[in-house]
Amino acid sequence: MRSSPRRPLGLVSWIADLDVLGGPEEIASRLQSLLAAGLSSVQLRGKSRATAELVEAGRALRERTVSRGALFVVNGDLEAAALLEADGVHLPAAGPTVREARAVLPAGTRVGVSAHDPAEIARASGADWVLLSPVFPTRSKPGAPALGLSRFRELVGGTRAAVYALGGITAGNVEECLSAGAAGVAAIRGLAEPDGETLLREARAWATRAE
Repeated sequence: MRSSPRRPLGLVSWIADLDVLGGPEEIASRLQSLLAAGLSSVQLRGKSRATAELVEAGRALRERTVSRGALFVVNGDLEAAALLEADGVHLPAAGPTVREARAVLPAGTRVGVSAHDPAEIARASGADWVLLSPVFPTRSKPGAPALGLSRFRELVGGTRAAVYALGGITAGNVEECLSAGAAGVAAIRGLAEPDGETLLREARAWATRAE
């Protein structure tokens, strides 16, 4: 399922984190497999990486998304996003506001924001999507308190934004997240690892039944 106003990142989005998942070639190869299995969008992230390094790593990912009609998003680095002609930019919760980002990005670039609580959701006003996390315990943020499905559902109900569930998303809980009101789900390792294709199948099966 590709993007729509209700699901601006499609149903499932992969966060391809250079600081977590390995080298650009390995990530590009994995992306090719996920796109073939129906992945709708990918977000390039590398918080410790310079703009030039992000651009170099992003070229192959951008090419693959174009060939498959998927969306390509860059995390945090507005310059890299513009150089790669990204479809969107994802902002950290404490980063620039949506209005500030739109003021310097090419017209039509989509903007998403990370959020972890009601105040950060409110700050994300005007965003095309919000990544709300962590829903479940996650290796990416060891020790961080998880929202849980009940709190996640409550927070989703309090905003008009398209909210994506992030944090500990697996094939075993993706349907629960979607049933709790998520527009879609995002994952790092949950899609990078061999069970990623199963996660995609489970999400699509849920969406088919829900339509």
